[in-house]
Amino acid sequence: MSYRELKRALIDKLAVARQAVEGRAKRMKKKYGPMSTEEAIELIAHLEGLDVSKYLDSSQVEQVRRLVHQRAILESPEAQRRATATVKVVNVTIGGKFKLSDPLLPKRVLEDAKAMANVYAEMYVFENSVREVIKRALLRTYGDNWWDDCIPLGIRRYAQLRMDDDEKNAWHGRRGDHPVYYVDISHYISIIQTLWSDFEDLFPSQSWIVERIDEIARSRNVVDHHNPLRKADQDRIKVFFADWFRQIESVKDRLV
Repeated sequence: MSYRELKRALIDKLAVARQAVEGRAKRMKKKYGPMSTEEAIELIAHLEGLDVSKYLDSSQVEQVRRLVHQRAILESPEAQRRATATVKVVNVTIGGKFKLSDPLLPKRVLEDAKAMANVYAEMYVFENSVREVIKRALLRTYGDNWWDDCIPLGIRRYAQLRMDDDEKNAWHGRRGDHPVYYVDISHYISIIQTLWSDFEDLFPSQSWIVERIDEIARSRNVVDHHNPLRKADQDRIKVFFADWFRQIESVKDRLV
């Protein structure tokens, strides 16, 4: 047995033309997220009562089960509520008076501080936006337990160590209310690469998103140690930040 025979069995069961089944698969892909046409047809076959295990191998059957789970989550009342929610874009202006002084530091350092204030704001928004995309993209597929169900064990352990450290130092404010706030920016690349099928409908390519996160992470490491960025590096951040904003703006409805 094979996928082709499953497709033929589905067409016979529904008594429709091949184009009708493929059209339904196209609508399925649009409604329930990233999947191939073959996977959409396999899911339709299952929903129509066909025993897909008679036609597909074990890995394909497991993928059908995953898609069934994904569909159930997206059909849940909570998902429906999110889907109808209004997306509100918040704009923040950084500027106004900026005065600093120090009895020893040269004027150049104080001028760098003013320039770095804007750079830091862009990197702050970028990193938090990446976190938000990861959270929303995995929530829509795996539900509330997405962190435990699909994040690699090494990353989860890394986050847990930092969370335990926060618990020991309760006098200080916490990083966040979710483990995703306790990992490094490099871990975001690992998560996206490992679970690419859950992100591929959001970005032009895997290399596109990896390049932007990696480049901004390099600049972040410089700023984190309170060093100024060269003008060329500042300009690169502005370009990548603008790229990111336009891309997320174009797919935001998929993440509500």
